[in-house]
This record gives sequence, structure tokens and C-alpha cells, in this order.
Amino acid sequence: MCNIPAWIKKHRRSKPKPTPKTKFQAEMPFLPSSRCSVDMSSTDTPSGPFFQLPFEIRSMIYAFAFGGDALHIDLVQEKVAWQWKGCMCRRNPPDIPPSMRYHWRGPWLDTCIKGKERAYRLQLEGQHPLGCFLTEDGKKLTTYLNIGIMGFLLSCRQAYTEGIEFLYSSISIKSEPLLLHLPKLIPPNRLATITSLEFVIDAHSKGPYNTRKPVFVPYTLPPILDNIAAHCHRLRSLCISVTIKNSSRIEDILDVLVLIWIDKFYRTKPLRNMRVELPFYNYKNIYAGTLWDGDLGFKEIKNPDHPSEKPKLTYDERSYWRCLNGETATMQSRLHERYPYPPLKWPVMDGEAMNVESKGYWLRGGFEGNGPMICTMATGFPPGSSYFSG
Repeated sequence: MCNIPAWIKKHRRSKPKPTPKTKFQAEMPFLPSSRCSVDMSSTDTPSGPFFQLPFEIRSMIYAFAFGGDALHIDLVQEKVAWQWKGCMCRRNPPDIPPSMRYHWRGPWLDTCIKGKERAYRLQLEGQHPLGCFLTEDGKKLTTYLNIGIMGFLLSCRQAYTEGIEFLYSSISIKSEPLLLHLPKLIPPNRLATITSLEFVIDAHSKGPYNTRKPVFVPYTLPPILDNIAAHCHRLRSLCISVTIKNSSRIEDILDVLVLIWIDKFYRTKPLRNMRVELPFYNYKNIYAGTLWDGDLGFKEIKNPDHPSEKPKLTYDERSYWRCLNGETATMQSRLHERYPYPPLKWPVMDGEAMNVESKGYWLRGGFEGNGPMICTMATGFPPGSSYFSG
């Protein structure tokens, strides 16, 4: 007699085993393999009166109208799609340039894009129909953060070709995916126009440190620095801000590999204006007269004074300089009279001139834990404003 259950089992198609559900990963908006570029040779728009001015005068007008502010460019994944975000950086007031060592706010404190989105959201909800918040001089915040050059760029090809360089001359980035795939997301000719760049990089835990505290490493920093060195040919100013991922403690230790990687980048692409923001706890160790150095413990820091520098000993008159004059990096506490540019080289070898600049970069105190964010834009809002939290 035929075994019906066995026959059914033999001839029935087996169902594939269910695969665990995975989060949908949207494809990043990479540039196409073939892309037509817009340059001066392709401009066929008749020149107006403005473009009949000498290019030197037009450049001065561009710099006055569109220059002087950094442009935020971020790429974030929201739900099932990648979204480009951007606005002008208003983190610091116009009268506080990067040369003001203890007043200039670093990129780790930036909330410009977050503040703009918050303002638009409340405006759409009808809570602030006049454009949400006002700056100290009465401007709408949503207008204050707008890029302001887009209408001009879209007016004609020549306007786009000449104006786009000023838009990309100073860039601020917080998106790690964008930094990792920089040449695939931003055209190479745009990367080549960047003269000033600041970015934030997260360090992730790599395990216990002396059985008490975890050690954090920004593992994506080397490929990001390689991208910058390979594609940002006109770069003159760089600010790197290192933060601790998902940390609310200021005592977390940053691995010394960070400085070793940055040292290597500097030797490949030496810059006169280069600053690195370390988490506050690591920078405080330097201030105490010691340099944390991974499992090697602490090293003494010498405080050389160049003969042309006036002797000053107070904290707010000195900054820490990562000196790369020799094969081995050293730490110096130097007067910041020339900040953000290099101090004069000291000590000087026999036969060397006394006015030679030192090689290396400045260190700053930065990240202080993932506590409540405060408004850091130059808009006159009190610290801790709830408009920029959440």
C-alpha cells in the first residue's frame, strides 16, 4: 500500500528557510561614471554688464558677497533614502575669527543644520509663522542660515562656473559616510577648489584601558585623511575635531594612534594652518604637564620660548603645539602670538635662521561628553535654549 504522507513529502517543494530581516540599506548617491562638467569653454550665455568687468574685480565682489563663511555639507540616511543637507555656518560671530584661540568655537559644538531644521519645523507647525527665531540684528534665522548664492549660480553658466569656487572654498562636514566616499560624492574639480576644511570624526571603543577605562579610536580617520590628501589639492586650512561616540563621560581615553595618524598626514601634506581638537580630558592631561601616550604612560612636556617671544606663563597665553621638526614628534607649550599659524622653530640648530617657522599643528581642547547641546550659533540665543535640543 502506498504511503501517502511519504509520497507527499517526497514530491512537495520545500519552502526556503526564512532569512532574518535586515534593515534596508539605501544606495548612496554616488556620482555617475560619465558626467559632463560645466566650465568656461562650455559657457554660451551672452555676457551681461557684470561679466564685462575684469575678473579680478568680479573676484573681489564674489568674496565680499559670498565669501568669508563656511558651508555645511552633510549626507545623512533618513528612513529609506540618503538626504543632502546644508546651510551657512553661523557658529561664530563675524568678529570672532579662528585666530582668537579661546573664543572661537570649534566644529564639535556646531548645531547650525540642527537649528535650521528645528526652526523650519516650528514654522511649519505654525508656532513661529514669522520665520521662527530672530538674530540679534533682527534677521530671520531661517534666512540667516540660507546659503544665499543659489539664485546667482542658476542665472547662467558663467555665473555658476565662477561662483561655485567661492561656495566650495570653505567647507564644514560632520557626515562620516560623506568623508569616507568624498571623491565619489563630490566632483573632483569641486574638491580641488576647497581651501579651508573642518570636519568632525567619532572615536569608537576598542576595549578596556588599564582594566578601568575604555580606550577609543576613530578607525575611519586614516582613509578620510587619505581622501583629503589625494583630492583637496588647494587646501590651506584644516581643523579636525575628534569626539567620543555615544559617551557621556569626559574621562574616556583617546588612543594615541590618533596623533600618529595625523602626524603622518601632516608629513604628506604640510599645512601652515592646521588645528586638532582633542576630547577635553585628553587635552587636560597635556595642561597638567603630561602627555598621555597609550600604554606607555605619561611623558614630560618641555616649554621652550623663542628669544623673539615675550615670556608669558599664564594658561590663556599659551597653547599646545605638536612639533614635527624631527623624525620623532614632540609636544611643546608655545605662546599663541602667531596662532593659528606655526610658532617660530625652537630650538634652532647651528647655522639655521631664527625666523624659520616650526613644523606641526596646534592642539585644542574640545569634546566634553554627549551632554545637553547648547545653541552655538551667533544668533544671540541664551546657552541651553530648548529650541535647539531634541
